[in-house]
Amino acid sequence: GELTVYDTATLRILHQEPVDGPAFLLGGNPISLSGDGRWLVVAHHPQPDGGGRLVSVFDTRTVAFLSGVPPGLFDCTSPWLAPRLAGRPVHAQLYALCNDAVVALDARTLVKWWQAKTHPARGADLVLSPDGAYLYAMHPQIDVRCCRGSSVYVEETNLFLSVWDTETGRLNSEVNLGELVHVPDATIGRGDGAYLAISPDGRRLYVLWEDRLWDVDAATVQASGAGKVAIREVALPAPADGMTINSDGRELYILPATAGDLPRRGRGMWTVDAARLAIERQTPDWPDLPSMALLYSAHAPGTANASSTPEGSNSPPSNGEECPVSPPVARENIPDHIANAILAGSSQPDRTQISVYGHDLLWITFPPDGIVRGVSRDGGVFEKFLFFPSTWKGVPSFLGRRLDDPTIRAHFGISSGWTSGGSFWVVGASFPATGCWEVTARLQDDELQFIVEVSGESGGAW
Repeated sequence: GELTVYDTATLRILHQEPVDGPAFLLGGNPISLSGDGRWLVVAHHPQPDGGGRLVSVFDTRTVAFLSGVPPGLFDCTSPWLAPRLAGRPVHAQLYALCNDAVVALDARTLVKWWQAKTHPARGADLVLSPDGAYLYAMHPQIDVRCCRGSSVYVEETNLFLSVWDTETGRLNSEVNLGELVHVPDATIGRGDGAYLAISPDGRRLYVLWEDRLWDVDAATVQASGAGKVAIREVALPAPADGMTINSDGRELYILPATAGDLPRRGRGMWTVDAARLAIERQTPDWPDLPSMALLYSAHAPGTANASSTPEGSNSPPSNGEECPVSPPVARENIPDHIANAILAGSSQPDRTQISVYGHDLLWITFPPDGIVRGVSRDGGVFEKFLFFPSTWKGVPSFLGRRLDDPTIRAHFGISSGWTSGGSFWVVGASFPATGCWEVTARLQDDELQFIVEVSGESGGAW
């Protein structure tokens, strides 16, 4: 019933607070961490009277729970289940499996971008390709019957591997692994968890289910309608219930299952050579693990694969690939009243030239590639943009800070504007330095946050 945040360098407790609602299910609350490390979703045990919220969202940057559930996660309300999350530190979107849908969210604001219907999410897993272009999901579908003697049994088990295009939300392909390989039946009581991992180059997908580990050629899955999926298999000593890949992609770390009607029980952790798909070693002296464990691997600070920025340098990311710029809203999703207001006071000929960012309540004109070029002045960059609130209820405020050094702040000037298309705010932004900037707009209780790269190249107002 308590969330604790540690400094991993010293194991010093940085923050600790109670989690509201009962938290005794399987020894604690199921949790899910976003791939960029920003958001932690905590599932709650349902109240006996059916009341109380089912998930809470913890912001690891501010070290505090959000006051409510963000709109993009409203649908992620299954009891006992924290929605699986996938993302990358440099990717502007975050993805969640919510009940029977996969949802694309803005990684900074958790505003929903698109949603696609899929299989029920129980036991499912989600992984994003390193380049952010493809989203993979594994959905186990289990037919449990009653009864043989006094026990329930599994009649059929299917594993569906799905691939989405992250830009459009279109389902590229879907493969039933049971049509390609033998899929062991689910273990009653294990939790039905399937696990995915992906190699750092995005070429290999690793699928873990019960006592089987499969190595799948990602390219053949993306185009499964055109040819046969290439797949390798290795049997594990016992059913497993957790997997991650190390940061250089050479090894997979696998946890044995600890719950359920297991035919065989493992102990410790298995290490698998990813290239040979062979068990390399086992650590049997590990203590028994809880029935729910979070297994995660990433670069340690100062390793060879960490940022190459010289120590002590304040140089921020210098291009759109390194700076996680927010993507503009698809033009077909721009509300008509916003498009009309922009066109009425602009030289742009039609809405195909409009680029904006926002959500239902707040909208702002936005550079199509996320790069602010503006006008260079006194060593900084000046730019203007138009801000459209859904209701006229006061004067907005703006905060801009450079990501690598939050003490460097932008300055904003605000004035009201009007065209035949409607009212808006004209905002002048003065960035004192180039780099990667986070801008937050607030209007009473509403907030809009986005990231742009300020380049200083003369490109005019956007």
